[in-house]
Amino acid sequence: MGKPTEVAKSGVRKTRGPSKWKQTDMSKAIRSFQKAGYECVSATIRPDGTIVVTPGAPTIKVVGEVNEWDNAKPG
Repeated sequence: MGKPTEVAKSGVRKTRGPSKWKQTDMSKAIRSFQKAGYECVSATIRPDGTIVVTPGAPTIKVVGEVNEWDNAKPG
């Protein structure tokens, strides 16, 4: 089980305190992976507040049409 909840001098329970991370931090980490061209497979937060994002395979974006000379063999 967890630690017992502390009680302040006024008799009111203390809260856990401020969170070490915010939802916006997680969103920024995932968006930065997507901007770099990677798919986010999973994202976890460790007990110390470290955000770990696991990348998947890079996503390939096709820009424009394929040129017939792109696949031409020399000779």
